[in-house]
Amino acid sequence: MTDKKKENNIIEIKKHLPPKNYEGSKQLDLFSFFLKNKDEELTNAIEFWDSIPKYILNREQQKKLRQDKGQPDPYEYNYKNKGNDYKLIIQPALIKEEEGNYKAYFPSVTEELIEEVLKKFLSEQNALGIHEDKKGNTWVKFSIYAIRKELKKKGKTRSTPEVQKSLEILSKSIISVKRNKKTIWNSPILEAFSTSDSEQYTNDSERLNVAKLSSHISYAIDNLEYRQINYALLMNFRTQLTRWLYKRMAHNVNHAPDSHVSKIKAINKGYLKEPYRLAYSTIKRESGLLQAKDEFKNRAKMIEALEELKENNILYDYILKEHKEGQTIKDVIYTFEHDFDFGKEQKRANHRQNLLNDEGEKD
Repeated sequence: MTDKKKENNIIEIKKHLPPKNYEGSKQLDLFSFFLKNKDEELTNAIEFWDSIPKYILNREQQKKLRQDKGQPDPYEYNYKNKGNDYKLIIQPALIKEEEGNYKAYFPSVTEELIEEVLKKFLSEQNALGIHEDKKGNTWVKFSIYAIRKELKKKGKTRSTPEVQKSLEILSKSIISVKRNKKTIWNSPILEAFSTSDSEQYTNDSERLNVAKLSSHISYAIDNLEYRQINYALLMNFRTQLTRWLYKRMAHNVNHAPDSHVSKIKAINKGYLKEPYRLAYSTIKRESGLLQAKDEFKNRAKMIEALEELKENNILYDYILKEHKEGQTIKDVIYTFEHDFDFGKEQKRANHRQNLLNDEGEKD
């Protein structure tokens, strides 16, 4: 290797490593500030980043994609968000199996949960988070043991090899997003990842590793484009669709109960300042989580998610109205009546956002 090539390789590696002399970040401090109710566990939802349907292929779907060729082609999915047409292209990660052969994996539910854990670590344990203001660089330090402990606490137990594999998938699968046919992002979910080898995973699961988070997360931190949500609830939900709907509501249902509305009245009659409606066709297109060929199964999955939101005091109730052509259901409109507890949660999130905006205006 020539000296020039060697120098370029060193520069490229350094680009993906955190700075040695880190003096802190005001923007990360703001990202880590929450308005809590007692011992609430909170995290940040990032609207545009969360809207990318990165984790839509479950393991069964992945098996089917491998059947014809052994290894699948990149997966393409068209969706809409805020009036824009997007195309998602997921290039799977090639992971070396114990037998020595390579197998392709797309990011799925375990990777979704681990990304949420890393984002939580970033906001909760400031000593483990590094953010360079306005440079698009954000890192989080963690151990495999810490991830496993956090997942287990939320009833999502994963083994050390499973966490190891998921981190590889997050750092090796490439996500491309095109908006109106123009590529706007092309990168792994974890843009860089430094870790120990497989033997050390077993013998030293408490060793600190470091991952560089998406530049979309860095941009959100710099520009205060995030919203506090209930992390404990998010991680305890049984289904991905419930998590998607909860985040969607957190970003879009920003009103909260007026102070004169009593909790008893809210519980008896529900509280709805303005109806929040979502069409089944919108949820199917934007979430990517309703891909069964049988629409009856998809609609049943929706009801399961809505009932789980009711169980957890996010929804007080919901009404659905079917739009038919003859006997065929063409679409369903869901009207959501949020719960009083969710309203209080949103009120704190609004107040926090106002405080963050005030701080941002001082810069």
